[in-house]
Amino acid sequence: MKNFKLFIVFIALVLGCSSDDEAEREAPANVVVSFADSSFDLASNFADGTVVGTVNATTNFGTIMYAIISQDPAGAIALDANNGELSILNAQAVDQRRGATLTLEISATATGEVTETATITINVPEMVEENCPANFFDGMLSSRGKVFEDGIAVDNLPESALEGTATGCNTLRVTTAALFDIDCDEPITITIEFEPLVGEETTGMLTVTEMEIPCFMGEDPVAIDISGSYDIATSLIELNIIDVADDFFTYQRFIAGPNGQLPEDTDIDNDGVLNDADNCPENANPDQEDIDNDGIGDRCDDDRDGDGIVNSEDNCPNAANPDQADVDMDGLGDVCDPINDNDCVPTVETSIWEGDLNSEARQIQVPVTGVAGCNSLIITGDLTDNFCDLMPKVTLTFMPESDGATRGAVIIATQPHTCTPDTPNEVIEGVGTYDESSQTIAVTVELRLVNGEILEEDLELIITPR
Repeated sequence: MKNFKLFIVFIALVLGCSSDDEAEREAPANVVVSFADSSFDLASNFADGTVVGTVNATTNFGTIMYAIISQDPAGAIALDANNGELSILNAQAVDQRRGATLTLEISATATGEVTETATITINVPEMVEENCPANFFDGMLSSRGKVFEDGIAVDNLPESALEGTATGCNTLRVTTAALFDIDCDEPITITIEFEPLVGEETTGMLTVTEMEIPCFMGEDPVAIDISGSYDIATSLIELNIIDVADDFFTYQRFIAGPNGQLPEDTDIDNDGVLNDADNCPENANPDQEDIDNDGIGDRCDDDRDGDGIVNSEDNCPNAANPDQADVDMDGLGDVCDPINDNDCVPTVETSIWEGDLNSEARQIQVPVTGVAGCNSLIITGDLTDNFCDLMPKVTLTFMPESDGATRGAVIIATQPHTCTPDTPNEVIEGVGTYDESSQTIAVTVELRLVNGEILEEDLELIITPR
């Protein structure tokens, strides 16, 4: 029994000494960290969070902590300091389309004292072209579109150039100065995500995940929703753009890739009549009016009535009169003159307004000239203050309210009013009054196109001698 007790005491002493030795053990004189250069291969079409692999360093004492000293491109890779796992931090920092090699310098430190470094390379192969929608839109792009008002096309967005950069197999960054119907001082940038349709190899839907729109900086926030579709067989994107706060106006844009072609605009003038059937394909005329039935709509016909006299020189542009007969010499041809009397008896002293006149429109006076006729007055100049380049002539007809009266009505029968070369089909008409004693003509006019489109209505003019 005594021997047994001595044995127990001996064992306790041995164990106690071993514990003390382990606790007091110091690091060896030469702590060694082994950390070799290594490389990884990473398949393209990766996203943030994708695991690349794990770096591995060894030591003869303690534990190892890892850190990135440098990397190129910057910010692309994340590193777990405890276990050495490498993962993708920012996939957009890597040019997956063309392939890339990422280089990192990583440190491995044991017990906070001894450090070794290693160079780590990550190889990204070039994308397989046929599997990546973004590749078909990498480079200089062309774009064209339309503006819709309450679902109806009302204007065209002119063709413009854009720049596309594939930042992933299904990710495209597009830069342009004119995405909407306004030009921005700084380029607009949007990031498009392609979503292939199940079972389809060439088509799919797309969403816009990021937008930088400097046009609206400093203004109220603008909520814009952009969606669309794509087809890599035709290298074409269709974007539908909606202002969420005011969806009355929407925009449609087609974007063609470097090897694509924009689709034909089948209704250039947005009048609802397709180009092939439109008698004025570049001028909106939904009614397709054609007075002389020559196949050219009145909206774009230089000679609407087909009498051989161009509209701007025709004294009856909407009624054929090749002889331009005007028996009362009032500037309106006989076939369209409501008062046509070559035996005119003067009942109004229109000579009051002969010569230099002022026409007041919108509280602004502009100079015009008048030529008096029998109960008529032809005014030449910018009568309506519309910055007219061509100085149109307008004929006023006077009708006294009674025999011998010095006051009465003024009529401007519908007649050409070619203000500028851009408005060859503009007409003017109006009614009003005159007063010889005050030498004043007051008339309210309407300006419109021959197809009925109103340019300006209820414009009040005051005409007096200068």
